[in-house]
Amino acid sequence: MRHRGPDQQGTRIVDSDAIRSLEAQVGLGVARLSILDPTPAGDQPMSDPTGRYHLAFNGEIYNFKSVRHELQQEGISFLTSGDTEAVLQACIRWGMQAVPKLSGMFAFAFVDGDTCTGFLARDRFGVKPLVYSHDETGLRFASEIATLRLLVPDCGDIDQTALLQHLRYGYIAHPRTLYRSFRRLAPGHVLEFNGTTICDPRPVFDIVVPVAKEPPQDINAASRWIRRKLASAIIDHRISDVPIGAFLSGGLDSSIIVAELA
Repeated sequence: MRHRGPDQQGTRIVDSDAIRSLEAQVGLGVARLSILDPTPAGDQPMSDPTGRYHLAFNGEIYNFKSVRHELQQEGISFLTSGDTEAVLQACIRWGMQAVPKLSGMFAFAFVDGDTCTGFLARDRFGVKPLVYSHDETGLRFASEIATLRLLVPDCGDIDQTALLQHLRYGYIAHPRTLYRSFRRLAPGHVLEFNGTTICDPRPVFDIVVPVAKEPPQDINAASRWIRRKLASAIIDHRISDVPIGAFLSGGLDSSIIVAELA
């Protein structure tokens, strides 16, 4: 995974009485592209100070400061300035109910070592990929199928339905992948595990399109409303501790984004 995260790579073997009693093994690995808190304090996989909870996180949380503030109001202190610890502490405090509170693009794994429980989660629109395989030998997951194949060398037969979907439509519908034994976690879903028991994925997001309380009455008012919404979204997305840029296609949408960034 180094090509996806050239700035820092780390692994964590989680050990506890609960895990040993199941004769199980739990491990996390991360290759990190450092955008927020690029210091060693932000390295992953990240654990809480007690060493009980662990997180492997890919993505960026745009509202992490407000999530962090809410947790601080409940007496939780932080050791870093980035979004990874905000996700970790949110999962410790709220469990899977933390996921709907996060605004951003993400895929992550959260583990409670003391109970051998946890979950995988993916953002609303599935911006960040997450593929997994589950059989009698355990649960394995990754951001890419090529990586998952290293974890599950015997990946089984080609999924003929998925192959036909790819040839006919140009994509494969969730949750299928090209391999019958591999699945993609659908956008806005979580996959919970408890010891050696794996639950079926379930949604934790409802995408609701809000209706303006006072709809714009003319084209000029509507244009101002859209511009405010665009500016607000772009401000949220440009949070970074390193220089950022934009890929320009030269079209209307990317030009608007760069103009707002400027």
